[in-house]
Parts: sequence; structure tokens; C-alpha cells
Amino acid sequence: MAKYEEGLPSFHLDIDEFEDLVRILSNNVNPNDEEKGSLKIKITEGNLTKEYDSVTEIREDATLPSDIRDVSITVSDGSTHVKMYWNSTGSFTTSKLRIRGDDTLVKSKADDLNRFLKNHKNRWRGYFSNLVTQFVLAFVISISSGVVLGSTILSESNAISIGIFMFNIALFAQFGVNRIYPRNLVVLRPDSANTSSLKKIVQRVITAIAVLAGLITILNYFN
Repeated sequence: MAKYEEGLPSFHLDIDEFEDLVRILSNNVNPNDEEKGSLKIKITEGNLTKEYDSVTEIREDATLPSDIRDVSITVSDGSTHVKMYWNSTGSFTTSKLRIRGDDTLVKSKADDLNRFLKNHKNRWRGYFSNLVTQFVLAFVISISSGVVLGSTILSESNAISIGIFMFNIALFAQFGVNRIYPRNLVVLRPDSANTSSLKKIVQRVITAIAVLAGLITILNYFN
């Protein structure tokens, strides 16, 4: 018996790609086993969680929004248990893949899923997805700017102010990006494609504004 556990990269899938993902999760697992088999897909919107037995049921549910951000997929047949979940509904993101079963099957399935996710990985969005990295980066920038500017051009108090400002900009970018342009997303309907593109544009505009605001603030101190 082997166990595999790993966090998920950033990805945005359409409904067909989501169905491919569920199919890979189910490969070599018998969810139709009458006694121990099961395939459950849970989708949460606010305080309401709905459970489905297939992607077809999801396609037919007109009450679901055009895109979903909080999903849990569980496949089991008694000897093998596979679970993948992600929640990108708020400022913080959680995601995980867990596989338990025969050694060979676990390795094979993990390789297949990692290959699929790599092909659908949203690399640009992924740079903003790690909250810990964002905090560390903001801290380093704040300290560096405070030390450099404080010792060469600005007074110590002004340098600290710039450091705090840049730290706040980094936090705003992290929280804002997560809400406007979520880390993990499934687009259920084609008519939401334009909305998804708009979110990408808005997210990049927000990031550009944040960077520009920081530069303007620093340049003002030179004059």
C-alpha cells in the first residue's frame, strides 16, 4: 500500500477538460463497484454544497454558475482511494491531490495527473498563487528599499514609509488577484469565455497599477 500527496498548480479548465481530469482520476479504479465503489464530485457555492455522480449531471445542472471554484472529486473502489480538491473562492487558496492504493497504480496515476496538470498549468497566474512566497517577497522588498533608499537618498522615516507602502501593494495584489482571477477554475459554459478573458485583463491591469503606484511614490521623493 502506498500513499501520495501533493499540492496542485494553478489551472483553468473548460468543462471538457474537467471531464478529462475526472476520467484520469477514475482510470484503473472501479467506482461502479456495487459494494465499495464510488465517484463523487462536490461543488460548493457559498453555504450550499451539491453532490454529483458524473460530469454529465454537472453539465445538465442549469443552476450552477458559469464557473466553479470550490470542487472536490473523490474516486474509490475499496482498494484504491483518490481525492482531488481545490478552493479558490476567497483570498486564500487551498488545493490538494491524495492517492492511496497499490504502489504501481499510485505511481502511474500520479504521473498521469501531473502530466495532465502540467499541460493545463497557468504559469503566469501561478506566480501570484503562493501566499507565503508573496509575504516573503514583500518583506524582502520592503527591507531592501528601506535600507538602500534610507542610506542614500531618503530620510529613515520616508524609507520606512515606502517599505510599508510596497508591502501593502504586495498584499493587495495577492488578495485582489485571487478574487478577480482565481488560482483554480472550471469554466462550465462557453459564454463565460469572454468573462474569463476579461478577468485576465483586469488582473493584469491591477498588477500594473500597483507597480506604477509604487514607482510614482518613490520618484516623488527624488523631486
